[in-house]
Amino acid sequence: DYLRIQQTFCSRSDAYQRNLKRQNERVALYLSSVVIAFIGLGYAAVPLYKAFCQLTGFGGTTQRVDEKTAEKVKPVEDGRLLRITFAGNTASTLPWSFNPLQRSVRVVAGETALAFFRAKNKTTKAVTGVATYNVYPPQAGIYFNKIQC
Repeated sequence: DYLRIQQTFCSRSDAYQRNLKRQNERVALYLSSVVIAFIGLGYAAVPLYKAFCQLTGFGGTTQRVDEKTAEKVKPVEDGRLLRITFAGNTASTLPWSFNPLQRSVRVVAGETALAFFRAKNKTTKAVTGVATYNVYPPQAGIYFNKIQC
């Protein structure tokens, strides 16, 4: 009887161990999937956030349009004259001077205008920088379209 009880206990124990192993593998698979998903979201977060901001004008980000769309935009007749002021700021670690060639432009809503900036490298080495742009107050960002850089 003792041998039969021991065999029954061992066979139940083996089934329990197999079941436990299957559950552990399933948990490991789920956790690995979650880790991979978070890594993917981490890589996708910046482009998705940028696309969201350009679409909605969130945080003063201007919308991007192609030249065909820009050609369709017409100035508002008898529209109020708006003064758009430019600033050229650089990070303190970037050895550049970056300034607008004109401090401001006056436009009517819907009018296309060009803005020119001068960038000067203050070192003897080649330095790469990335231009970013925002509109202030942030609520106005949705009304500006960046056509070309």
